[in-house]
Amino acid sequence: MKPVLIVIAGGSASGKTTVVDKIQKRLNSIDVTVIRHDDYYKDQRYVEMLDRQRVNYDHPSALDNDLLIEHLTKLLNGQSIDGPTYDFKLHTRSDVTRHIEPNKVII
Repeated sequence: MKPVLIVIAGGSASGKTTVVDKIQKRLNSIDVTVIRHDDYYKDQRYVEMLDRQRVNYDHPSALDNDLLIEHLTKLLNGQSIDGPTYDFKLHTRSDVTRHIEPNKVII
C-alpha cells in the first residue's frame, strides 16, 4: 500500500505547524513522518554571512524544491532518505542530516 501524502501550505507564521501537530495528535503519531519544508532551504555555506542575511527566505527560489521532491518521491516509493537540517543561526544547511524511514502517512 502506497503511503498517504498530506501537504500543508501557507505563509510564514500562518499556522502550518499547528495543523501538522493536530493531525499527528489525531492519528496518535502512529506511522506518521513529518518533513519540514524549512529544512530544504538552499545550502549557503559558500556565501558570505552578510549576503546570507539579505536573502529573501519567503521567496520560492530560496528553497531546494528539487531535493524535496526527490526525497518525497523516495519516501512514497518505500525508500529511506537522509534529509537535510537547516541551521537558522548560520543561515545555511547543517552538516547533520536526519535519517527518515518511509511511513504510512507523510506530512
